[in-house]
Amino acid sequence: SLQFWTDRIKQRLQAIDSSGASGHSSQLSALKQECASRYKKAHADNLDENKRVGKGAIDHIGVPVVVVGTHFDLIADKDTSFLRGFNQCLRAFCHLNGMSLCFLARVPQDNRAGWDKMTEDARTRTADVLLRSAFHVAPDLKNAELSVASLLHVPAGADTFADIGLPELVAPGSTGQIREAKVLEKCKPITGWNSNAYTSVSAAADAPQATMIDPEGNFKEDSVDSAVVSKERELSEQVKSLQATA
Repeated sequence: SLQFWTDRIKQRLQAIDSSGASGHSSQLSALKQECASRYKKAHADNLDENKRVGKGAIDHIGVPVVVVGTHFDLIADKDTSFLRGFNQCLRAFCHLNGMSLCFLARVPQDNRAGWDKMTEDARTRTADVLLRSAFHVAPDLKNAELSVASLLHVPAGADTFADIGLPELVAPGSTGQIREAKVLEKCKPITGWNSNAYTSVSAAADAPQATMIDPEGNFKEDSVDSAVVSKERELSEQVKSLQATA
């Protein structure tokens, strides 16, 4: 799941940061601050009450992360309530973690009007976000697409909790939804999203947990595995080198 892989990235970065020599400042903190510095200076969610950059509601991971969803065409015909919850939940999660969010789709078989251009534009915008992230360049916010009925394109820094709005809550002991939940009437959006009561993911709490892919290791890719080990070793050595010169 998205939560699982986000946590894995955070845990890996924390482990690398913790493996450095003691007495040196955290390199992860510096990386998080660098990610925060790419946001507009006046971004409300990126500032604390004292206007300090990178100390607000966004928990920056420390490296650029782009979440790319596919096959939006499979849910495009869902009702507006579903699409609104889907839109809000993904945007809130990615914004909370300082990640970019892009969606792609295939042109439906009926080749409905506008879909061919919309999918082509989505591919172009996604490629731009990936390229900018790879070279640590601030994202282009002008082409953000936040509409419920369109392919989401939300570069890091393009969204706000105020724009995302509050989540719909599921009433305790009921299958009904509460549009204006009293518990959230006077809350800021970030408080609502931290309540862990997202309508669009409420059903997932009771769903069976996904099993690990290939837990027995029957489908190993030796060349890929060795490359990963080599790159992790290089990254660890670079971190140690940076700490030694800090």
